Amino acid sequence: LRALAARLGAAFPYPNPLWDKRRNPAITPIREALVGDQRTGLLATLVAMAVILLIGCANVAALLLVRAGAPVLVHGVTSDPGRITTAEVLAALGVPASPDHAQAEAAMARGEAAFLPIASLAPRLSWMLSLRRVLGVRNSTHTLVKIMQPFAGPALRLVSYTHPEYLEMLGEYFLTASDPARGDAFLMRGTEGETVANANKAQQIDWFHGVERTVLVEKQLLVEELPHLPAERDAATTATWIAAVLRGEVPVPPSIAGQVEQCLTTARQIAARPR
Repeated sequence: LRALAARLGAAFPYPNPLWDKRRNPAITPIREALVGDQRTGLLATLVAMAVILLIGCANVAALLLVRAGAPVLVHGVTSDPGRITTAEVLAALGVPASPDHAQAEAAMARGEAAFLPIASLAPRLSWMLSLRRVLGVRNSTHTLVKIMQPFAGPALRLVSYTHPEYLEMLGEYFLTASDPARGDAFLMRGTEGETVANANKAQQIDWFHGVERTVLVEKQLLVEELPHLPAERDAATTATWIAAVLRGEVPVPPSIAGQVEQCLTTARQIAARPR
């Protein structure tokens, strides 16, 4: 490792000694690199029904899943300049962010949605994500956070991609590198970066289970009638609309209802598998 570091340092010299490639080379296991020294909480969680892991999921889908009896963990950033975050909408709905693993577990045990900030779930990963604001570009951490599965037992991950090339790259990962014992994954084109169906029309959903890939939902090209959605996109207005949907005053957009049903069906299949 020192020899490799020496070659890198000679090939890519930097005037700042903190960036010297020869400085204190070390190998760190990926789990430790992502979550640091936290060994308890969600990393040891086992649940009777497969956990639905929603990465930055739109709130109405998460809350519909909870109401149907699925344990749900949402993780993501608490703020993002220029955008309304899931954390802000959940807070407007009375779902506070869990400050640590234990409180997120307790929320799921009570049958509630749990939101865990990425800074609490994986502090080092959160720091790497924050570099985007410093450097002005994304890094590989934005992909790692999408495929992260923090539970000891199997879970269903909802993973989004933004460009067609990532569909093939992530698809290859789930087929060849991801451990099937960790559960299944839904891969779909993100709606504003979120792993939730577009409320106006269905997105294609690819289901990765074991070494197989199944297209559960085909991309919808034509829509006869658009759902009723609020014109504003602020957290308070969005929360009001979601509350109306949950009370049955506003119909659930068909594409989101379909995604929720696919999640529940797959979660039950995961829970029924022998371990």
